[in-house]
Amino acid sequence: MFEPKELPGVLLECFLKSSCLDEFVDKTALLLNNPIYVCNVSYKVISHSKSIKCDDQLWLDMTALGYYSNEMIQDIMDNYLDADTQISDNTPFFRKLTLSDHMRLVSKLYFQGRYYGLLCVLCENEVNESELEAVKLVSDIIAKTIAIDKRYLQMDSDFNHSILIDLISGNIQTRGLYLNRIMATNLGDLSSFLLISISTKRNTRIEDFRQGIQRIFNSFWIFCHSDQLLVVVGSKSQIALTPHSLQSLTALVENYNVSACIGEEFSELFFLSDHYKRNQRAMELAAL
Repeated sequence: MFEPKELPGVLLECFLKSSCLDEFVDKTALLLNNPIYVCNVSYKVISHSKSIKCDDQLWLDMTALGYYSNEMIQDIMDNYLDADTQISDNTPFFRKLTLSDHMRLVSKLYFQGRYYGLLCVLCENEVNESELEAVKLVSDIIAKTIAIDKRYLQMDSDFNHSILIDLISGNIQTRGLYLNRIMATNLGDLSSFLLISISTKRNTRIEDFRQGIQRIFNSFWIFCHSDQLLVVVGSKSQIALTPHSLQSLTALVENYNVSACIGEEFSELFFLSDHYKRNQRAMELAAL
């Protein structure tokens, strides 16, 4: 056993002796006698303790799925959006969700001014003052760990794709949820967007087409959705598609002999789903 004032030193020793983030999270949970999880900016659970069992259904569902459910995200948006946007450091704070009976101790994961996700302690047992301070230390350690590990940086890139797919699929229906999702990305810095829809019925290889798109646009995301290859182009200028880019894009489409729809430029990414539907209708009419 150790004195409460010794907890920071014990946690640092645990971190130094842990071989991975999962091991450190599990050891921390045992020291705090409460379950812990870490999620990234896309609400994907990247680590959670396994040694301490709990009966909180929200926790059980979340760890089984590996990410926050839409209901859990909406609960946070409805009750904590304004408060969350005012917190820009790793200072822990308590949160009570309507979907769970347990209080949660939450600490944002910031490192050098950049936001990487959340550390959450499920308060099945009381948290004392020394443990509250220890959570701040743990979040500082985890934030730096995520910031310097390329595997977690790849998740950041995946996060942009997940936002775009959720927008197109209609999973982000409120502006509050949208603003919270893009808060930790560069999507909010872009002024204009363009959606290009390509039919994949001719077995277009995504990597081959990506290389062609990369020669035309500096900032874009490409992914498959339903039976289409979708390209979302973003630009910091007011014009995403210049005459030269249009000429190159047209040549690329003709070279691959695919059916494509180049949508109108737009400035509000929140309305991506509307532009996707317009492209769908245009391609359906062209096929008649």
